[in-house]
Amino acid sequence: MTIKKEERYFYTCDGKTLKNLEEMLSWVKQSNDDSFSHHVNQEKNDFSGWVKEVVKDSTLAKKFKKNQKKEAIIKEIEQKLESKSKKKNNKKNIISQIRGAVFNG
Repeated sequence: MTIKKEERYFYTCDGKTLKNLEEMLSWVKQSNDDSFSHHVNQEKNDFSGWVKEVVKDSTLAKKFKKNQKKEAIIKEIEQKLESKSKKKNNKKNIISQIRGAVFNG
């Protein structure tokens, strides 16, 4: 899901604008420790808040809060994106099967 409204984007401390989980994953992977800890530290977890409030994924937000290490957040985002991709492919396969049954049946 790509966020459409500019006021809902995630703005990083180094001036990047993130509009979806794919962009967040890319930024987290390339961010240095100072930039990452600006958003995720003992006092706050900006990623968790954004994912909960804007992306509307409270499960992923809780996972971010539970383990605030960079590697863990990368892993959680990758798993979420992989899961979304599998669901999308399954949906495409079902649609193809239905079309085949309708047009060939």
